[in-house]
Amino acid sequence: RETWNANSGPDGRVSISQLPARRVRLHLNHQQYLLSPESQRQPGLDGTPIQLRDDNPFRFAATLLKGGVITGRVMTPEGEPIGDLNVRAYRVQAGVDDLRPASARAYRSNNVGVFRIANLEPGRYHVAATYRPLAGSTSTEGAAGYAPTWYPGSVFLTDAAEVVVAADREVDGIDFVLRPTRFS
Repeated sequence: RETWNANSGPDGRVSISQLPARRVRLHLNHQQYLLSPESQRQPGLDGTPIQLRDDNPFRFAATLLKGGVITGRVMTPEGEPIGDLNVRAYRVQAGVDDLRPASARAYRSNNVGVFRIANLEPGRYHVAATYRPLAGSTSTEGAAGYAPTWYPGSVFLTDAAEVVVAADREVDGIDFVLRPTRFS
Protein backbone atom coordinates (compact mmCIF):
# COMPACT_ATOMS: atom_id res chain seq x y z
CA ARG A 1 0.00 0.00 0.00
CA GLU A 2 1.50 3.30 -1.08
CA THR A 3 1.15 6.52 0.89
CA TRP A 4 1.57 10.12 -0.26
CA ASN A 5 1.80 12.90 2.28
CA ALA A 6 1.51 16.63 1.85
CA ASN A 7 1.47 19.64 4.13
CA SER A 8 -0.74 22.64 3.61
CA GLY A 9 0.76 26.02 2.87
CA PRO A 10 0.03 29.21 4.82
CA ASP A 11 -3.19 29.62 2.81
CA GLY A 12 -4.40 26.14 3.84
CA ARG A 13 -4.13 24.71 0.33
CA VAL A 14 -2.69 21.27 -0.32
CA SER A 15 -1.46 19.94 -3.63
CA ILE A 16 -0.23 16.47 -4.46
CA SER A 17 0.79 16.23 -8.08
CA GLN A 18 1.61 13.36 -10.39
CA LEU A 19 -0.48 10.74 -8.64
CA PRO A 20 -1.25 7.80 -10.89
CA ALA A 21 -4.84 7.21 -12.02
CA ARG A 22 -6.20 4.75 -9.49
CA ARG A 23 -8.63 4.22 -6.65
CA VAL A 24 -7.44 5.96 -3.44
CA ARG A 25 -8.62 6.98 0.01
CA LEU A 26 -7.98 10.46 1.35
CA HIS A 27 -7.39 11.09 5.04
CA LEU A 28 -6.86 14.54 6.52
CA ASN A 29 -5.49 15.11 9.99
CA HIS A 30 -3.96 17.77 12.18
CA GLN A 31 -2.79 17.55 15.77
CA GLN A 32 -4.96 20.42 16.96
CA TYR A 33 -7.93 20.25 14.59
CA LEU A 34 -10.75 17.90 13.65
CA LEU A 35 -12.39 17.37 10.27
CA SER A 36 -15.88 18.91 10.36
CA PRO A 37 -18.87 16.54 10.05
CA GLU A 38 -19.90 18.30 6.82
CA SER A 39 -16.45 17.69 5.32
CA GLN A 40 -16.56 14.04 6.37
CA ARG A 41 -19.68 13.49 4.27
CA GLN A 42 -17.85 14.45 1.05
CA PRO A 43 -16.70 11.45 -1.00
CA GLY A 44 -13.08 10.68 -0.27
CA LEU A 45 -12.68 12.86 2.82
CA ASP A 46 -13.78 10.26 5.33
CA GLY A 47 -11.63 7.52 3.85
CA THR A 48 -14.21 6.34 1.32
CA PRO A 49 -12.64 5.34 -2.02
CA ILE A 50 -12.37 7.88 -4.83
CA GLN A 51 -11.22 7.26 -8.38
CA LEU A 52 -8.39 9.50 -9.60
CA ARG A 53 -8.16 10.07 -13.35
CA ASP A 54 -5.31 11.50 -15.39
CA ASP A 55 -7.59 13.89 -17.26
CA ASN A 56 -9.68 15.17 -14.34
CA PRO A 57 -8.01 16.61 -11.20
CA PHE A 58 -9.76 15.82 -7.92
CA ARG A 59 -10.60 19.03 -6.05
CA PHE A 60 -12.12 19.36 -2.60
CA ALA A 61 -12.60 21.79 0.23
CA ALA A 62 -12.57 20.74 3.87
CA THR A 63 -13.28 22.62 7.07
CA LEU A 64 -11.24 21.89 10.16
CA LEU A 65 -12.55 22.63 13.66
CA LYS A 66 -10.67 23.07 16.89
CA GLY A 67 -11.44 20.18 19.18
CA GLY A 68 -13.06 20.57 22.57
CA VAL A 69 -11.22 20.33 25.89
CA ILE A 70 -12.04 18.85 29.31
CA THR A 71 -10.04 20.12 32.28
CA GLY A 72 -10.29 19.40 35.97
CA ARG A 73 -8.52 18.29 39.08
CA VAL A 74 -8.24 14.95 40.88
CA MET A 75 -7.96 14.88 44.69
CA THR A 76 -7.85 12.54 47.68
CA PRO A 77 -10.83 12.43 50.08
CA GLU A 78 -8.81 14.83 52.26
CA GLY A 79 -8.65 17.37 49.42
CA GLU A 80 -4.99 16.76 48.54
CA PRO A 81 -4.09 16.77 44.83
CA ILE A 82 -3.11 13.47 43.19
CA GLY A 83 -0.47 13.70 40.48
CA ASP A 84 0.61 11.25 37.79
CA LEU A 85 -2.80 9.58 37.35
CA ASN A 86 -4.11 8.25 34.06
CA VAL A 87 -7.19 10.28 33.08
CA ARG A 88 -9.29 9.40 30.02
CA ALA A 89 -12.44 10.65 28.33
CA TYR A 90 -14.77 7.91 27.06
CA ARG A 91 -17.19 8.81 24.26
CA VAL A 92 -20.86 8.05 25.02
CA GLN A 93 -22.75 6.87 21.94
CA ALA A 94 -26.50 6.33 21.77
CA GLY A 95 -27.42 2.66 21.57
CA VAL A 96 -23.87 1.46 22.28
CA ASP A 97 -23.33 -0.27 25.62
CA ASP A 98 -19.53 -0.32 25.64
CA LEU A 99 -17.49 2.86 26.05
CA ARG A 100 -14.43 3.49 23.96
CA PRO A 101 -11.69 5.92 24.90
CA ALA A 102 -11.84 9.13 22.88
CA SER A 103 -8.10 8.75 22.42
CA ALA A 104 -5.72 5.84 22.69
CA ARG A 105 -3.60 8.12 24.84
CA ALA A 106 -4.06 8.40 28.58
CA TYR A 107 -3.59 11.93 29.83
CA ARG A 108 -1.78 12.46 33.12
CA SER A 109 -2.67 14.68 36.02
CA ASN A 110 0.19 16.98 36.96
CA ASN A 111 1.76 17.47 40.39
CA VAL A 112 -1.22 19.56 41.59
CA GLY A 113 -3.76 17.03 40.29
CA VAL A 114 -4.78 19.05 37.21
CA PHE A 115 -5.52 17.27 33.93
CA ARG A 116 -6.34 18.54 30.44
CA ILE A 117 -7.82 16.31 27.73
CA ALA A 118 -7.67 18.16 24.42
CA ASN A 119 -8.80 17.79 20.81
CA LEU A 120 -12.08 16.00 21.55
CA GLU A 121 -14.85 15.66 19.00
CA PRO A 122 -18.10 17.35 20.00
CA GLY A 123 -20.23 14.94 22.01
CA ARG A 124 -20.94 13.42 25.40
CA TYR A 125 -18.19 11.86 27.51
CA HIS A 126 -17.55 10.04 30.78
CA VAL A 127 -14.23 10.88 32.44
CA ALA A 128 -12.30 8.35 34.52
CA ALA A 129 -9.08 8.50 36.54
CA THR A 130 -7.00 5.42 37.23
CA TYR A 131 -4.33 5.04 39.86
CA ARG A 132 -1.02 3.85 38.50
CA PRO A 133 1.31 2.09 40.99
CA LEU A 134 4.74 3.68 41.30
CA ALA A 135 7.29 2.56 38.72
CA GLY A 136 9.55 -0.17 40.05
CA SER A 137 7.09 -1.51 42.60
CA THR A 138 7.04 -5.30 42.41
CA SER A 139 3.92 -6.03 44.44
CA THR A 140 0.80 -4.10 45.23
CA GLU A 141 -0.73 -6.82 47.41
CA GLY A 142 -2.15 -5.27 50.56
CA ALA A 143 -1.01 -1.81 49.48
CA ALA A 144 -3.33 1.15 49.78
CA GLY A 145 -4.27 2.96 46.60
CA TYR A 146 -7.21 4.31 44.70
CA ALA A 147 -9.93 2.52 42.75
CA PRO A 148 -10.60 3.58 39.15
CA THR A 149 -13.03 6.46 39.61
CA TRP A 150 -15.60 8.04 37.29
CA TYR A 151 -16.45 11.74 37.44
CA PRO A 152 -17.89 13.07 39.77
CA GLY A 153 -16.43 10.47 42.17
CA SER A 154 -17.98 7.03 41.78
CA VAL A 155 -16.40 3.63 41.22
CA PHE A 156 -19.52 2.67 39.23
CA LEU A 157 -20.02 3.80 35.65
CA THR A 158 -23.79 3.83 36.23
CA ASP A 159 -23.26 6.75 38.65
CA ALA A 160 -20.95 8.69 36.32
CA ALA A 161 -22.00 12.13 35.12
CA GLU A 162 -21.83 12.96 31.43
CA VAL A 163 -19.65 15.85 30.29
CA VAL A 164 -20.90 17.59 27.13
CA VAL A 165 -18.13 18.91 24.88
CA ALA A 166 -18.52 21.37 21.99
CA ALA A 167 -15.99 22.19 19.26
CA ASP A 168 -13.53 24.92 20.21
CA ARG A 169 -14.85 25.07 23.81
CA GLU A 170 -13.28 24.16 27.14
CA VAL A 171 -15.30 22.44 29.86
CA ASP A 172 -13.54 23.15 33.13
CA GLY A 173 -14.30 22.32 36.73
CA ILE A 174 -14.44 18.56 36.16
CA ASP A 175 -13.01 17.98 39.62
CA PHE A 176 -13.42 14.72 41.45
CA VAL A 177 -12.23 12.70 44.41
CA LEU A 178 -10.70 9.25 44.02
CA ARG A 179 -11.95 6.45 46.25
CA PRO A 180 -9.37 4.71 48.49
CA THR A 181 -9.01 0.94 48.22
CA ARG A 182 -6.62 -1.88 49.17
CA PHE A 183 -5.08 -4.03 46.45
CA SER A 184 -5.32 -7.76 46.97
